Amino acid sequence: MLFFEYHDAEEREPELKECLAQLDHSRLDLVIVEGFRDATLTKIEVHRPSYGKSLLHIEDENIIAIACDETFESGGKRRDVEVLDLNQPEYVAHFILNWLESGNKEQKYLAYSDN
Repeated sequence: MLFFEYHDAEEREPELKECLAQLDHSRLDLVIVEGFRDATLTKIEVHRPSYGKSLLHIEDENIIAIACDETFESGGKRRDVEVLDLNQPEYVAHFILNWLESGNKEQKYLAYSDN
């Protein structure tokens, strides 16, 4: 696990590319990040209907799945994405491994592109 703190005059959130640049990629198979909802990268949306927040995948084409802790109503505005049971972490892990093996190579490196 890696945390980033900035000791400059600005109170700012780290940029994803800055964080990725600090990693030794030769020792990594996978990088999972939390946050960066506005960044251009392939994502699994974590949705908890009890929080009362709207789904993000409707507007974000980079979301490939939704991990949810209960069934939810999408209001008919749902893109066709995989829905994962957040209470079944082994199923979520299987989805990620399957995507890594068979997914689109461009999507896998989206966070590194200049989009």
